[in-house]
Amino acid sequence: MTSHTNFLDRVIEYISPNTALKRQAGRAKLAVVQQYRGSESNRLRGDWILGQDDTTPSTYELSTLRNRSRDLNRNDPVASGATETMGINIIGQGLRPQSRMRHEVIGISKDKATALQRQAESIFREWSVNADSANRLDFDEIQFLTLRKIIEDGEVVALPIMAKDDWRKLPAKPGSE
Repeated sequence: MTSHTNFLDRVIEYISPNTALKRQAGRAKLAVVQQYRGSESNRLRGDWILGQDDTTPSTYELSTLRNRSRDLNRNDPVASGATETMGINIIGQGLRPQSRMRHEVIGISKDKATALQRQAESIFREWSVNADSANRLDFDEIQFLTLRKIIEDGEVVALPIMAKDDWRKLPAKPGSE
């Protein structure tokens, strides 16, 4: 049992471990249910007017939470600032991969591995400038936008599109030059 057990829980655990497990499982289920309190209608949230109410009953809670989160991020500078601050603190100037090849495992010299590492990082830097198939965002901006949507909506769906434009420095697929 957890360290949050009281005297009664410890007695029940000693006498009937199965009953103690059922109580603990019930508490865990209750904790999960209470995570969605932001979607309930009560005196604090009863007059919250949302911009969209075409939800179905099966998705009402999740949809309500998302709509409220989006509404707060659009209309409340504190909420928007909190989301922005989280993005800045997590993503910062962008996440950068670092190539670290184990030359002894691959069976190449240390110098060759270092050269390949530099080449891989250089290719990534070239690609990251034009990572967006619509050529609107670079890779750092895509990371930031993705994190913002995860914070705001709880999830994000990203579809990789391999753009085949003549002006891109790197081909859409390896070997398609």
